Amino acid sequence: MTDRSHIEPAIERVLDARRGRLRQGRPYAPKPLDDVLSGLEALLRARLAGEFSVQGLQPLTGGASKQHFVFDLVRPGAPGDRRTLVLRTALGECLGTPPNFQRESEIQRALRGIVPVADEDS
Repeated sequence: MTDRSHIEPAIERVLDARRGRLRQGRPYAPKPLDDVLSGLEALLRARLAGEFSVQGLQPLTGGASKQHFVFDLVRPGAPGDRRTLVLRTALGECLGTPPNFQRESEIQRALRGIVPVADEDS
């Protein structure tokens, strides 16, 4: 038996879930762009006040454990009413569970001012 005492429990659960998915042999299939768009719009509706539209959603190439999309967020009448943004999503099929974005955010806040990190308002 392999000693796994050095592996963080959350990571061990992710790896176990991934092993289970691999054993099932289900092939990966990306979500249709319409599904990504509807999910993105629902997320933004829950977090943004006022009118907005998502325009030009397109997948970006590269990456293996996450999907990336570029889009324009248009908010009529707002300062800088058009912003080009990147949506980064986790592939549950790759890892078994989504990554810990909360932890990633905490690390970025801790490193702000020391190394370049994403803008908190983005």
